[in-house]
Amino acid sequence: MVHSFTKYYNSVWNSPTFMTWGSFITKSLSFFLVLPFVLKTFNVVDINLWYFLTAIINMQIILDGGFGSSFVRVIAYSVKDSYVTSHILNKENVDMDMLVRIYNYMNRIYKRIFVISFLILASGGSYMIYNKIQLSSSPANGWILWIFLCFSFPVVLFGNIYINFLQGIHKVALVRRWDTIFNLLNVGSSLLVLFIFKDIYVLFFSTLIWMMINVLRNRFLVTQLFLSKFNIQTINNGEEDKELSKLIVSNAIKSGIGLLMSQGIIQMSGFFLNSSFTQVEIGYYMLGINVIQPIRNFSQAPFYSKIPQFSSYAGNNNMDKLKKESKKSMQMVYVLFTIGFFLVAFFNEHILKLIGSNVVFPDQRLWYLMGLAFLIDRFGGMHLQLYSTSNHIIWHKLNGITGVIIIIGTYILLPYTKLCSFPLAMLIGYTSCYSTFSAIKSYKYMNESFLNFEKKVFVPILSIFILYGFYIFFK
Repeated sequence: MVHSFTKYYNSVWNSPTFMTWGSFITKSLSFFLVLPFVLKTFNVVDINLWYFLTAIINMQIILDGGFGSSFVRVIAYSVKDSYVTSHILNKENVDMDMLVRIYNYMNRIYKRIFVISFLILASGGSYMIYNKIQLSSSPANGWILWIFLCFSFPVVLFGNIYINFLQGIHKVALVRRWDTIFNLLNVGSSLLVLFIFKDIYVLFFSTLIWMMINVLRNRFLVTQLFLSKFNIQTINNGEEDKELSKLIVSNAIKSGIGLLMSQGIIQMSGFFLNSSFTQVEIGYYMLGINVIQPIRNFSQAPFYSKIPQFSSYAGNNNMDKLKKESKKSMQMVYVLFTIGFFLVAFFNEHILKLIGSNVVFPDQRLWYLMGLAFLIDRFGGMHLQLYSTSNHIIWHKLNGITGVIIIIGTYILLPYTKLCSFPLAMLIGYTSCYSTFSAIKSYKYMNESFLNFEKKVFVPILSIFILYGFYIFFK
């Protein structure tokens, strides 16, 4: 019995999916514990500033420029089947020379990202955040916080080197395990700040400090697992690795454009809509966005925690395994997203009354459209990830076209559908381009059909959403 318990414990402890869930659950505590206090304690303009600053740090993956996913894929390709089974990092299980080259090349690329991201934040970011800071309860403190963000956030982006490397060598469980612990410390310190200072500026300052601490932690892990163990030295001899540059840069730029025109537009939607609505209306729209995104992030753990494995299956031409594992993971994503969406749909009013929120929740129709749009987004996103394991990147094309459709659709629909214009435009963009063509490419790559792949995966969940939509709009 003890042996069985130990075996089960170890399987959970070393599971990328369970550890990613742990990370997302503890990160979601900010939503369940910190957000209610923010909604209750501060006025609408300060809450909106907090929303917009949060939206900016949520753009970490976008300012990364698409290099993160490209480096993870290339690192995963250098891993042999024997490493996937044993998880022992040595010269027999991985292409060590290639790993060293990739690490040095990452170091070079992310120094450039550090500089570029600082310039973007200091110029364009300052322009976009200006009104929010000036309207806040303490503009002086707001600008001090913004200057600190402009210097600290590029450090966090540079730290993506370590996350990319650890994910690429299948250390997702290790990273997420530490994320779980540090998320708890972050939430605990946030609650302490709220109780002691009751200051939204200090609260966000605390968040930035923990993000930089996470960078130091990940650097320590890479040093212990790789740099010190094999006595690896970073090389900056001024010479560009042309082979890696050809393999990575083009795909990274494509991915970066794709991210900017998809997740970037979602994160920046509040800025786009800000001038058309009152602070109260923007407040409940941003509350909806800030609620649906943790649901999406938590639900996607079963799939995104296994992307390095999917890349390895594809790299070894094991398509049967890729199809089998991706189906199971996608099914779990849809189920978890649906449960989270409906829990909020049915109980949001009671929860906000209980905490005495200063911001109201979006009405049922807006919330439904947000939920359906993000569901279709995840459908397309996961299929695009599967197709990207072929190392043929089409993100920039699909997301670029879809992003243009969303922007144009939003401004056309805005006079008629108000705050619903953005999620409606998302639905139009995803169904007409991004999600549809991502799925077609994925099915062709895996030699599958829609019905054969989705009849027990996506179709049941989509049917539930469609029926609920009829109830919401025609009751």
